[in-house]
Amino acid sequence: MRHHGKSMAASRYSWLLHRGPIPSGMFVCHTCDNPQCTNPCHLFLGTPADNTRDALSKGRMSQLGAARPCYARGAAHHWHGAHKGETNGRAKLTAADVQMVRARAAAGESRAALARAFCVSWTAINFVVNGKNWRSV
Repeated sequence: MRHHGKSMAASRYSWLLHRGPIPSGMFVCHTCDNPQCTNPCHLFLGTPADNTRDALSKGRMSQLGAARPCYARGAAHHWHGAHKGETNGRAKLTAADVQMVRARAAAGESRAALARAFCVSWTAINFVVNGKNWRSV
């Protein structure tokens, strides 16, 4: 969204329209945990610490992940101890799917065919088969 020539998240724009100015340093957080939501009844203001506490309490971030970000290769946004496997809210595969993918790949099925069968990218299948993702399975 653009407001007075500045780009901003739709949730922040919704807050401005319905509730007024956002104090400097404050986040617009979601009670519904849906980043696309703009319903002003689902929004609240919080500090960065409030946002982290909210994510921890709702299981969107691990306690370990909150404590120590990984700065390897300058990537401060990667967290050690973040949710892995099926506990990751963005996971498209289950542990059973991973085992099936690996078995079918070992039997000679192509990565492209597996990607179509499991509705994921070729790269995702390749990472599973090569052990870069889902190492615990």
